[in-house]
Amino acid sequence: MNEQKSEVAQLLDQISLEYEAAARGLMGLSVGSTRHAFITARLEHIGVYHEQLAMWWLLRTSVRKVDDFALDFCIFSELCLHR
Repeated sequence: MNEQKSEVAQLLDQISLEYEAAARGLMGLSVGSTRHAFITARLEHIGVYHEQLAMWWLLRTSVRKVDDFALDFCIFSELCLHR
């Protein structure tokens, strides 16, 4: 079954997968610079996903604040009463 997931759910899934991959990299057979490069790449991916998640959250919070302001304005303003 192919279900549509929200962007946030997808980002959280990706972060979880990257952490899991990094943890497996710590327990893997590779050593030295190969292991370090693998884990570094996973952590860099997590950073990118985290930034995307933060931007989504900031946008969502901003929209909510604008909506709240507009609602407050309508409640206390005669402008909305004349619609």
